[in-house]
Amino acid sequence: MGIDEGKPQWAVNDLCKVIVGFRNFTIHSTRSRYVSFAIIEQPQMCDLLVRLAQSRLNNEQVIQYPEHLFDQLIDLGFLLPHAELDIRGHFKRLFSMFNSGRHSSIWFKGQNYYVGSYVFMAFYSQQPNKFLRETVILPAWSAKFTARVFDIIRQGMTDAEFRAFPVSVKKRLLKHGLVSSTEKLPFLERFFSENCQLSRNLIAELPDFYPYNLSKIDAVTHGYVLNKDIYLSIDEVSRELRTQIRNLQWALSCKPSVWVKDPIKGILSMYWLNPLQLEGLNDLLARNIFVHELDRDTISLFVLSGILYDPHQLQSLRNQWLHCLSAMKVQLEQNNCLTFSNILSPIELAMSRKYLRYIMDKKFLLPDRANGTTQQRFWRHRDEFTFYLQGQVCAQINQVLPEPVKPGHNALTIYQSGATLPRHVDDVLAFSWVMSLPIETMPEISREQAWPIYVETPSMVHKAMLQSGDGHLINPQMPHWREVLKEGKLSILFLWFVPQDFQGFVNGSWID
Repeated sequence: MGIDEGKPQWAVNDLCKVIVGFRNFTIHSTRSRYVSFAIIEQPQMCDLLVRLAQSRLNNEQVIQYPEHLFDQLIDLGFLLPHAELDIRGHFKRLFSMFNSGRHSSIWFKGQNYYVGSYVFMAFYSQQPNKFLRETVILPAWSAKFTARVFDIIRQGMTDAEFRAFPVSVKKRLLKHGLVSSTEKLPFLERFFSENCQLSRNLIAELPDFYPYNLSKIDAVTHGYVLNKDIYLSIDEVSRELRTQIRNLQWALSCKPSVWVKDPIKGILSMYWLNPLQLEGLNDLLARNIFVHELDRDTISLFVLSGILYDPHQLQSLRNQWLHCLSAMKVQLEQNNCLTFSNILSPIELAMSRKYLRYIMDKKFLLPDRANGTTQQRFWRHRDEFTFYLQGQVCAQINQVLPEPVKPGHNALTIYQSGATLPRHVDDVLAFSWVMSLPIETMPEISREQAWPIYVETPSMVHKAMLQSGDGHLINPQMPHWREVLKEGKLSILFLWFVPQDFQGFVNGSWID
């Protein structure tokens, strides 16, 4: 059957994050073998790399780009200063078969710089019932197709525009996964409104050991009051609180019903309500009804999400929170690492478990083939929902750490039976802390049965036994590892943090 037969609707597939990258020749900034940038996040850097690879950048055009882009490319060894090239270096550069930009040079800050690596463009695509795969083209050899890809990512594409493309272009776009029939689109932003509305079914996702006291809430229908820090629009949220959300545009695309500030921890959450719950909330806000007039289920779920709280318990809970923070500061000082128990709220953990299971069931993950002896691991980097959770985590650990941090990078990962994590240190020196945050274990296990993570601190080898919802925080430059996962499946979020005053590129993302 041809592409247009049956007249399916075609659209850009947001699962296909197109990246532009190059071979890395330095180790002082990152020990990663390749460095890449997502076009949708870093269009200027990607455009610059492609122009350099295609020898389409002259010295007059250099000033059209921010200097920090060139500084980063020099720092990573992509641009090599003429003065530092010996005869062997010149020979290697000139006869690199893939590097079409090797004959061109640019003038920057008083020196000539040459292109030292070929540039690639990588796509994520998915075949039926398969995990994601990565396909690669070289922009220097596919100039017209590369330009088409940039246009689609920057400007979008209608169904009619796709049908008007030459057949060869359409086939190539489908092959690399940038375009998909609408029936196969992931619509990840819809997942939460369709699957994570406040309900007893959502709470049933929680493991038995997680502290959420639903039975205690059920026993009381009075005494609760409406949280004054709830918002039906993000415009009502203070600018300071909004900074917890790394990608506000993504969060808004998920269409949350309400934003809630936790009165104890100070974190901002977004929740999805069914029509009756939303009607009840609006009536409470308008003072048309009292809390006790809500049905028991709604009261319980509103208390669990922080929409309602007991004012008589507020000070006691705040004191408990301060005691918890003090204990973790001591733990950090003594062990050079810490375990932040139950760092996710019950609702966030429940949503996370559903989300990661959905991602795995749909196979929206890439098999990890880039980490040597790491086996049986699947991942998804720069996940937007994970960034949302990371903002909440960051707001909490900043109440413990001696120096404040902000989100730098993340990875959603799933390990299966036979998985190993060899002893290593993380490969980006900009990261000051990394948190391992297990979300779900199948089957669910006790803490004594957990898959331990080992960390070699300056004073000892620390063994952490983590249950779902526990965040283990370490300096990523301390050696850490896991032994073989004998059986089962474990989903974990890895959250990397950089100093709050850091500015620069980290794993392809520009951080202000």
